[in-house]
Amino acid sequence: MDEIWYVEPDAVMKEAARSPYEKTEMTEHPGTGHRQRVRDRFVKENGLDSFQEHEVLEMLLFYAKPRGDTKGIAKDLLENFGNLKGVLEARPEQLQTVKGVGESQAVFISMMLPLTRYCQKMEMTNPKQIANRHDLEAYCKSMLMGRRVEEFHVICVDAQCRVLGTRRVSEGSLSEVNAYPRLVMESALAYNAHSVFFCHNPIRAEPAGRARRTLRRRCSCSGR
Repeated sequence: MDEIWYVEPDAVMKEAARSPYEKTEMTEHPGTGHRQRVRDRFVKENGLDSFQEHEVLEMLLFYAKPRGDTKGIAKDLLENFGNLKGVLEARPEQLQTVKGVGESQAVFISMMLPLTRYCQKMEMTNPKQIANRHDLEAYCKSMLMGRRVEEFHVICVDAQCRVLGTRRVSEGSLSEVNAYPRLVMESALAYNAHSVFFCHNPIRAEPAGRARRTLRRRCSCSGR
């Protein structure tokens, strides 16, 4: 005959309640709450001015990598691409060469500069009047910020310097871009423009005065 054991129900309940706390010492992970502290700091300071580059990138990765350490990945990215600007301008496939960066993280990081351009462009909806050099520079930046190769754009305006439209005339390489006078004139005629502004993002810093003078002269000849 099998033996029958009887255990007091209260004893079972007490053991179940006691074991997680008394039998195992619970310790908090050193990194617990780190992400929230970083977010709180951003909100409290209303921006990123006091953040170091790796901290900015680390916080950005919070939203593309829900779990795991992002500080190490941020530092590896900066080591590979030189600085935060280099990271944001890198192509997704380049970002994925860094350990811990998958497709989702790479695409998320690559979206940042195009998103900034998109927001700036929304602030400059046509007809936008270009009243001074500052307005012109801001308009050009809204089109060219973060571009990975040199590009040449034309901004067509009416007699009051209100923007009629813009057109990318050509796209080049990391060191040069061709500006075709015929395409510039076609853009001006297409918008029935009174004047045009040239917009170019030289990736390689070098004196460009002579090139600008040559372009103006060639466009002037083409328009006659």
